[in-house]
Amino acid sequence: MEKIIESKICRVCKETKSINSYYNRRSPCKKCYNERIKQRSHRLLRAWIKYLPENPTCGVCGRVLKYFSGEVVKSAHFDHKNNGLAIKGKPSHWLRENKPIEGNIKIFRSCDFGILCYRCNRFIPTEGREKLLRNLIEYLK
Repeated sequence: MEKIIESKICRVCKETKSINSYYNRRSPCKKCYNERIKQRSHRLLRAWIKYLPENPTCGVCGRVLKYFSGEVVKSAHFDHKNNGLAIKGKPSHWLRENKPIEGNIKIFRSCDFGILCYRCNRFIPTEGREKLLRNLIEYLK
């Protein structure tokens, strides 16, 4: 008869947890695994700081921002100024997944991202922004 395992001891926190608290048999528990991923991504983000403009401000409203502050409203958001960029998707996610080595630094710099605050970044869509702004100006006349 096969023995059914219903719990397991996490190799990181040493707590006994339900088998549902793990992503797979070899991983630490979900809480420890997620914390490790979070620490790794924060470490990579901090490594990129020296390659980013100092004292970021919003390119639209001028609000003073911080990189990776943890507060969405105060954080600098990278904006795709055009669609022909090497980095698709969210630039901050790309930074979390790629080390700041020579090739990656060139890729990031070639994108010439704008820096916006949360509010301005939410207001300006990635696609169709010129038409939206023309319509907005026309509306305000």
